[in-house]
Amino acid sequence: MLKTSRLHRAWAPAALLALALFGACGGSEPVRPRNVVLICIDTLRADHLSCYGYERQTTPALDDLAGESLLFTNTRSTAGWTKPSVPSFLTGTYPLEHGVYLGGSDSGAGRASDVLPASATTLAEVFRDAGYQAAAFVKNAQLSKGLGFEQGFDLYVDRAGDAREIRWRATDWLEARDPERPFFLYLHLLDAHWPWPVPEEYRGKWADGAVLADLWRDDWSELRDHLNASGVDAESPEAGALRDVYDGAIRWVDDQLALFLAELEEEGLGDDTVVCVISDHGEEFFEHGRLGHGHGLWDNLLAVPWILHVPGGPAGRIDAPASLVDVFPTLLSAARLEPPSSRGVDRLATPEERALRLAEHLEPGGYQRSLERGGHKLLREVEASALLSVVGADETQPELRGRWKARLEPQPGGALLASRLTRDEEDAPGTEVKGPIESIEAGFLVVSGVQVATEPLPELYGETRDERGQERSLAAGMLVKARGARDAQGLFRAEKLKLYAPDAEREHEVRGQVTRFDAGGSVWLGQVEVRFDPGQVELELDDPRLDRAALARWLQGEPVELSSGDSSRDLAQDPGELLPLAGDPFGLGADLERLTRALFLQRTWANADRVRLSDDALQELKAIGYAE
Repeated sequence: MLKTSRLHRAWAPAALLALALFGACGGSEPVRPRNVVLICIDTLRADHLSCYGYERQTTPALDDLAGESLLFTNTRSTAGWTKPSVPSFLTGTYPLEHGVYLGGSDSGAGRASDVLPASATTLAEVFRDAGYQAAAFVKNAQLSKGLGFEQGFDLYVDRAGDAREIRWRATDWLEARDPERPFFLYLHLLDAHWPWPVPEEYRGKWADGAVLADLWRDDWSELRDHLNASGVDAESPEAGALRDVYDGAIRWVDDQLALFLAELEEEGLGDDTVVCVISDHGEEFFEHGRLGHGHGLWDNLLAVPWILHVPGGPAGRIDAPASLVDVFPTLLSAARLEPPSSRGVDRLATPEERALRLAEHLEPGGYQRSLERGGHKLLREVEASALLSVVGADETQPELRGRWKARLEPQPGGALLASRLTRDEEDAPGTEVKGPIESIEAGFLVVSGVQVATEPLPELYGETRDERGQERSLAAGMLVKARGARDAQGLFRAEKLKLYAPDAEREHEVRGQVTRFDAGGSVWLGQVEVRFDPGQVELELDDPRLDRAALARWLQGEPVELSSGDSSRDLAQDPGELLPLAGDPFGLGADLERLTRALFLQRTWANADRVRLSDDALQELKAIGYAE
């Protein structure tokens, strides 16, 4: 029964807990599965909830719920932002396994977003297969339809509004559902996420009006960038004012949850519904020089609340280290279902198990892993090394890897020289040659100085019809892009040929994997030689991109040029993580490498699990601070 008064009961041993949850096993009457409500409050750090000891009454409703629930005091996320974290608790796997790292932010993913693969098994799919009705009402552009998170849900609403509107939608769905079948309901609330779009009375509940008026501005994106660039201190009035607004946003969410929990009672669902409240990650207020999240694996980005109410179950505080991957098996166990195999720990069966806790952060410039054991934490940072910054005739040939793009410019006499060499963010196969068709012969085109074989006829795409709807024929001067490779006879044979509109910008490009480099003036992209003037070419080769494909090559032992460094902390002595130590004095490195390799071998993702983002999707990401 969900109650409004606090009820504190002592923690029972695991054996007594099993009896309390499931009753005696003497009868043969089948036990009805319980309903499950999973609520994720985006960007909610644990130490800002009053039931976790915070001095303000930010969460009176959650305090009451926690009083008759299990309160996990030491839970960590698997990542410091939404995109990698949510699939971890929805599947019980780490990012290395589910592969969802990048989400179209200002990263090397550019306009692309990683997708939760169809081969992953979600909570909703397990519940669906057990006969449950499943619905989700979410508000976060990183969780939009088409990114894989909707797997298993009968209804998935991805622009569900603020906490109040999500409450309304969820209540309507509960009233309309089939009352004869159990249900799984997932709510994801964004109101505690910057810029905290809550009613004015909540925004100003604890904030100093004068400080806030001087600080706040309509262009909140510009404000955040300004604060992050200005060296604001965590103890400054500005940081304090922002924390005040954040606390008001938390109280707004809590008040909406109070109404939702009361509505569950009014529907007669309180006695048979598991309620689980978590967050996907925390938030920094300049403790390490920045406002926000998604920039590392600091503990205030990873420490999240976890409240689990099981009807008829015990209440108490569980101090053993837990991870969000534990949510998957624990919720299924609470629902009286057999959890499938997962990396997580069933915290109802073994509440005090002290498992290793891994977190990950992948960005274009590097990859971070942290492992915590016994209050000691190792952070291993892997950076993509600068492979080439200056080309000079006196340099030895560097070892170069990856895909490059060469922008070519016509020279006197008709030659083409590369004016700019950059890393290519496109993850396309083969080599691409782009430019106006210089000449056409039987079975051949000449594009950007490269003879392109066109027999058999390659697949045509792009602007294949003219303004009258007629199919266009290849002609000299037409802008095309040929994608292909050298064949056994040494001919560059086109597999695909893209046609561009007549008014498209005329440009010459070659893209492909670097297969040879000569500092004197040549680079081979695929097997296409591109000439350049070492003294004139513009280079942007000192920011190599690191994504999950490069990560996979590295973990499989392929040569990827990376540099690595460790820092370790005793969290009891340095809870703010302000005094890193060099090296691995606590001996966590071997455990980290062993766990990393094991997880990678169990991965469900492939490089193809990625989608291109539309302009509308990018605008939605910008609205919450991504896709700069």
